[in-house]
Amino acid sequence: MFPDMTRESLQSTLQAWNYDIHRAVTSILSNKEGIGYDDDDIPLSASLNVSPELTVKEFRDHMVDKYVPEQTIRASHDSNILRDMFRYLKSRQFNLRARPNVVFDGEDGMDAEGLTRELCHMMMSSMRDGKGGIILFEGQIDHLIPVHNEQYLASQYYKYAGQLIAYCFIHAGFGITGLSRAITEYLKTAEMNECLPYVSKDDIPDLDIREKLKQTQDAESEEMLYNAVYNDDSIQLLLMQAGFANELVKLNNKHRACQAIILHLVFKTRKEELDQLKSGLESLSVINFLKVSEGSLKYVFPLQSEAVVTKDDFLKVIETSVDSLEGDEKKAYDWFVQYVHEVANTVSAEAKDQPFSSLPTLAQLVQFVAGHPYLPSSRMNISFSAMVYPDADTCFFSLRLPTIYSSYDEFRKALNTAITCQHLGYGRG
Repeated sequence: MFPDMTRESLQSTLQAWNYDIHRAVTSILSNKEGIGYDDDDIPLSASLNVSPELTVKEFRDHMVDKYVPEQTIRASHDSNILRDMFRYLKSRQFNLRARPNVVFDGEDGMDAEGLTRELCHMMMSSMRDGKGGIILFEGQIDHLIPVHNEQYLASQYYKYAGQLIAYCFIHAGFGITGLSRAITEYLKTAEMNECLPYVSKDDIPDLDIREKLKQTQDAESEEMLYNAVYNDDSIQLLLMQAGFANELVKLNNKHRACQAIILHLVFKTRKEELDQLKSGLESLSVINFLKVSEGSLKYVFPLQSEAVVTKDDFLKVIETSVDSLEGDEKKAYDWFVQYVHEVANTVSAEAKDQPFSSLPTLAQLVQFVAGHPYLPSSRMNISFSAMVYPDADTCFFSLRLPTIYSSYDEFRKALNTAITCQHLGYGRG
């Protein structure tokens, strides 16, 4: 029926429409699907020497289906958001490419991307941290790897996880933070050899095994090495499972032996989970995009260290034309700059006595004004009003500051209360 499409393209199209044959066929026949299943369909900028930011923006725009109605997603801050989204995907009535219209139960707010960003942040943080009883990843931040779980595999949880990561990247501009760089390189290339420069013993979640490998690597004599390896049944078993059973571990091959164990524990024992996760990512052509777009991996799988916003980062986006400000507006702006310095440099000790007016973290401040923990590349639009509390419109990255206060302490308390209570669930889009 479609001789000009490969089997892989047809399968990817069907996946993108969650196996709804009628909608998949309609999208192909109307020639409006536009999904980048093959490298030739990825936006040209992805393979050119242009900035990753531009490449990512064009790809995200390319993947949103502008020819179907917005898809309403009802969510709640009190529910198990990851389980709810898995249920959406399992129903096969969820269009990954339709523009989302997020509605939070019990909250006023119109979604012009701000509420979408908040929902995606909730999904990705729940997935990363194992909230709600679905623990998909284990290990330390920036070295997280999939949990081996036969029940999750049978229920296609890792496929759903991959689809949600791709969905958040397309519709909110970010994926999941904290995954091992070795794992994300493997998802992109499917080649373990390509991941060797990134893999380390820190990717092993088991701290006991990690310490034993360190003792093996640090052994300076054959006797120390023998005691570390052959007086420990668990290391011998791992060597056998890793295919390193036919030669004795010596000083000249100890690092190769340790590498064999690391590759076994990080990749080989989790290959099914990785393959299923990759299939979910392929539903929105994210893998193809990463293959042809150098420098874009950090937008889909940012390390925690890459996602941290510093005081200087924040101050750059709030710079405004101070010359045009005067009176109460100038005072409020100067106080806000002072407040950013205080939030960034002070660890609050007020939370025990004043849980709703304690000094927030810089991450909470960013969440309050942007709807997610990442700063947009655009400047923040700051305005002023004679009101009690600051008001953020995350859809347009704008913030209204109160001008009614006569002292910095009063201004500070108002910001503390608003940001601490409403950095999540403020109901504004």
